[in-house]
Amino acid sequence: MSPSLPSRVVLAVATAIFGSIGLLLIWMATWEGSLVASEDEFDFGTRSPDCALSHEFRLSNHTFRGVTITSITPSCSCDTDAKSARTELGWLDETQLTVNWRSPAKPGAAKTQVMVSYISDGKPGTILVTMQCVVSSQESAGFTQSGVR
Repeated sequence: MSPSLPSRVVLAVATAIFGSIGLLLIWMATWEGSLVASEDEFDFGTRSPDCALSHEFRLSNHTFRGVTITSITPSCSCDTDAKSARTELGWLDETQLTVNWRSPAKPGAAKTQVMVSYISDGKPGTILVTMQCVVSSQESAGFTQSGVR
């Protein structure tokens, strides 16, 4: 005797649910998440020479485990300072990375980078964020000392 129609529907639904859960568990076990920045690069546009600039990047833990930020290293510590609000991030947690930079005194294209090193589940990782601007001569661009027109 074959199962009734309602029994077959229940069996099909149960198979679909448990199959989906199984696939989700396999995906979670093999997915290599990481620490992710809200943006890789921020452009300040045209700024005056020797101008104080600051930008906040949002760092998100896209892993299923905790992340520990182990170091924050600017490409040039003479004109760039970077700090994270927190160094320990839980699953799908976020923090702010504040980067302060002084634009160069010479006109032209300029950029600075910050490398954020972290460990998740015993595995090291790094991300890199970049800030850039074009430095214009103060007289020709009409900038104030703060770098705002």
